[in-house]
Amino acid sequence: MGTFRRLSVAWAGVAVGLGGASALVAAAVATAAAATAAAAPAPGPARSFMVVQPAGPKDLKTVGPYINSFLGYIEGRAGVPAASFKAFYFADLAKGEKALLEKKPGFAMPTLGLYLKHRAALGMHALVRIEVEGKLESGYHLVGRAPAAAVTSLAPLAGKRLAWTAFDDPAFVSKVILMGTPLEKFTLMKVLQPVAAARAVIDGTADLALLATADLGAARKLPGGDKLVVVWNAPTVPNPPVVSLAAASTADVAAVRDALTAMCGDTAKGGKGICEEFHISGFVAATDAMYDALSAKLAKP
Repeated sequence: MGTFRRLSVAWAGVAVGLGGASALVAAAVATAAAATAAAAPAPGPARSFMVVQPAGPKDLKTVGPYINSFLGYIEGRAGVPAASFKAFYFADLAKGEKALLEKKPGFAMPTLGLYLKHRAALGMHALVRIEVEGKLESGYHLVGRAPAAAVTSLAPLAGKRLAWTAFDDPAFVSKVILMGTPLEKFTLMKVLQPVAAARAVIDGTADLALLATADLGAARKLPGGDKLVVVWNAPTVPNPPVVSLAAASTADVAAVRDALTAMCGDTAKGGKGICEEFHISGFVAATDAMYDALSAKLAKP
């Protein structure tokens, strides 16, 4: 699932225990937040930060140390009290979308599809684009099992059993990733993780898997993964942005953008370690115009 799949891998690591300095940073931030929560005013929508991570860990408790460290860095850089920002986390796409529409947070890390779908109505504005392994774009592939032949059009694949993780809004996947081919053209098999989609192809219970480039590399390391072949390549798409929404103040927008663009290069205050835990190599300043071409595709009937 590309960028967001990498975030879910990082957050899932909390459940099995992480050592080292970066875990100490997260623990210290969480302790400081608890100690000052009573003194800090209760965060309102303007300082709410919502993360929508399909196929990630199931609740905020699991990912809390990571999000605490992430928000703690922003608070420290912005010079505001600890616990000034409140986190909301959703691993379910539908629940995350509903909460985004109802809670209207000040800031969010949505899926790319949710940003494009709701940016006008919610006043979403891209602050930074997520960089993973030095790349600002993600690739997606339809993967089959050898001797499946590569195709230049998706028409010959109609009716094939397609395993996927429902990693983003179906309209976005159909119109942007699959270049206008409705998902309903396939026989869909929803799985929880990309590795399960790859295994379904390997064992023959699915004909195809929709995988991001990063997931394809991991899939080929599975038993039988050497039998996986790329049948079709989707055009690359920009990595999702971190966004501000209408509730955010001008000052907070500037402070969050400044903190994020500085974070991954900041060794003195622990920012670099936080980025490494999230499997992010950087946050690069972004504008809404960078995503206009995708919005045009999504707007087509």
